[in-house]
Amino acid sequence: MLIDSPRLTDADRAAWPVLAMRYRQPRWLVEQRAREARNRILRFAAEGSCHVGVSWGKDSVVVAHLARAVDADIPLVWVRLGEADNPDCAAVRTAYLCEWPSNYAEVEAPPATYVDGSLVTGARRGGYALAEEQFGDRRITGIRAQESSTRAMSAAVHGVATDRSCRPILHWTTAEVFAHLLHYDLPIHPAYAMTMGGQLDMERLRVASIGGLRGRGAGRREWELTYYGDRPPYTLPAPSERA
Repeated sequence: MLIDSPRLTDADRAAWPVLAMRYRQPRWLVEQRAREARNRILRFAAEGSCHVGVSWGKDSVVVAHLARAVDADIPLVWVRLGEADNPDCAAVRTAYLCEWPSNYAEVEAPPATYVDGSLVTGARRGGYALAEEQFGDRRITGIRAQESSTRAMSAAVHGVATDRSCRPILHWTTAEVFAHLLHYDLPIHPAYAMTMGGQLDMERLRVASIGGLRGRGAGRREWELTYYGDRPPYTLPAPSERA
């Protein structure tokens, strides 16, 4: 279920059904993969209290859904970055919680700050620390090895779970993530359909804080300017214009 956004163009909306159709997979395969991931969560949760870190991107929606099937009382926790948050995440959150009521909380990170037009992302780490104070330091996440070489290296060293961290979809591909979302009709962030009318690869699009240095390569800045240019840091005065 693609969540609508006024930022989507008519061309984006027209391209979406064709793009999404590529990711549909056989029911038995999706459900088998989901069972395996739920078992990983079950083993981790059996060892002590924990929470699910969500951002309302594709990976965290999948993990929230998997964890809820194991135990609806496992808290879902969103660390907010204020004005730096992707503004469409809230609609995904609302759609998910309406259909899948959950034990849910939000934690406000220290206020976002910008230096020379770029978000200082250390605020997110402060938010995670606050979340750990409230919900403990054992966390279930949607981290996947395919997302970066750093994560792939971590996956090779630490595996799916450690004492404090569980990554139940660590070895899933992006195609498998979208297949799960489509099969269970879960809300899909509109950013994945912001493909400039199908010209961009939706697998390379990310739901992240606007203006962050992470992931700004490969045209990320240009994409943000196209779809989120009304958000900080793009609406902030240039350094030379500041008092």
